Amino acid sequence: SFLELDTLGISKEANDLLINYLTQINESIESNDLYSSLKKGEIENFIFKFKRLLFIPSYFDITKSDRERVFHIFLLGILEGRLNNYINKSNKESGFGRYDICLNPVDNRDPGVIVEIKKVKEDSKDEEIQLELNSAIEQIKSKNYSFELREDGVKKIVYISIVFNGLVPNLKWIFQE
Repeated sequence: SFLELDTLGISKEANDLLINYLTQINESIESNDLYSSLKKGEIENFIFKFKRLLFIPSYFDITKSDRERVFHIFLLGILEGRLNNYINKSNKESGFGRYDICLNPVDNRDPGVIVEIKKVKEDSKDEEIQLELNSAIEQIKSKNYSFELREDGVKKIVYISIVFNGLVPNLKWIFQE
């Protein structure tokens, strides 16, 4: 509950208006807050908010030839601005390869996140998309991209594969404890 301001000589109408305004700001912040979902272990809520971010760019902002790279850079920038309690890394070596994006929590009790981004042709069938999603998750596991996180003492890790079919993001994720 917000502060009652009538002790400051503000009318009830002004107080109600201010409380309504602050409530809307708070709801807006919460709806876009990725960190609290991760901190609370609400991985499905995190994935829901994460996926919403992927619908921001316009079809005209991204050419077909470099969609994977542009989405990678876009997503990295968005995450940098929204996850202050994480060290965001891109294309770094870990394990036996290079992950696309790694979110290393400042507090190693929070979950880490590894993201692998792929693209398929716009006319790809669902089976092809699912194969690519599974392949990206398997790549994260088999190449041991979580090595750096584990070395830093992170015990809970979310693996996310993103496969773009044109501008449509398809996600698969698993949570490792």
